[in-house]
Amino acid sequence: MSMCMTSPNLALEKQTILEAFVLMDQDMLFCCLKVSLHLVMGDGDADIGLSSNSSNWLRIGLYGGIHGLQLLSAIIVLAGIADQARYGPSSICILYIQDYKQDSMNPGYYLFNANSSACSGIMGLSAASMLLALIIGAASLYYIVRAEFRAVRLIFGMAVIAVVETLVAFLMAIIATIGINTTCGQFSSAGFSCGTIFSGGFFEQETSLTYPKSLGVVNLAVAASWFCFISWAAYAALEVLNWRNSV
Repeated sequence: MSMCMTSPNLALEKQTILEAFVLMDQDMLFCCLKVSLHLVMGDGDADIGLSSNSSNWLRIGLYGGIHGLQLLSAIIVLAGIADQARYGPSSICILYIQDYKQDSMNPGYYLFNANSSACSGIMGLSAASMLLALIIGAASLYYIVRAEFRAVRLIFGMAVIAVVETLVAFLMAIIATIGINTTCGQFSSAGFSCGTIFSGGFFEQETSLTYPKSLGVVNLAVAASWFCFISWAAYAALEVLNWRNSV
């Protein structure tokens, strides 16, 4: 007769060893995930102390590209609207024009009402975006280049600023888009091409000068306003994730 014996102590030791290996694997997996998030996000106080030159250059390229797009798009918006969406000594804004119709006294001319302050508003918002891109961009890249930790409150403050500026940039893009669409709609309803009217020029009743404008440049400024919004939204998302990772 054969007998089979079991040892409760031996089984317990084997189970303890197996559980230890499982826990070690879980810890290693968690550490790897945290390191991966650190390399991409570079979150202030949530940093775990593992870095490399390649990952730092990656972060510099990512954040530098975003801040560069913020600055460049804001410059294009400001310059395009200031130079091609306004005309005459009074700097009349040709966004949101109304009542485009033929002059009954001079059949060869058309009149319209241009009382919008949209151009000034867009220029002000784009100038603010330029300033913030320079300040926030310099601060952001400073901490990345020097590989210094950021306080949680600093990360939170930069995230709030980025979110607010994202909303501002979205408002700027909406104003510019609706403004040029409204103007071109007025020209189209009169049977003219928007580009033709722009290139033909505008004039003030007080002067005899004609001021030709480029619809392409205005459209470029409008497109740049959307790129400005997208770049700020991307940066805001990064900073919000950095803040969530640091608390």
